[in-house]
Amino acid sequence: MSHVLNILRNELNIVMGLCGLSDIKKADPSLVALLNDGNQRNTTIDELERLAGLLEKGYLIRDEFENLKSKLLR
Repeated sequence: MSHVLNILRNELNIVMGLCGLSDIKKADPSLVALLNDGNQRNTTIDELERLAGLLEKGYLIRDEFENLKSKLLR
């Protein structure tokens, strides 16, 4: 059972890092994008800024960033 909990803890740490969080207490509902909700918060520019932040923090490598960026700009 402790092995499973360690896996979950590691996965949570990775996801928090990808979201730019260092503390779980900073997580809020804005981290979740609802599909077809009519809200334009997650524009292409917002997503590019988020990806650039992940690149800057070392959570993405340049090739991953460029690949995701090209998908966004299609």
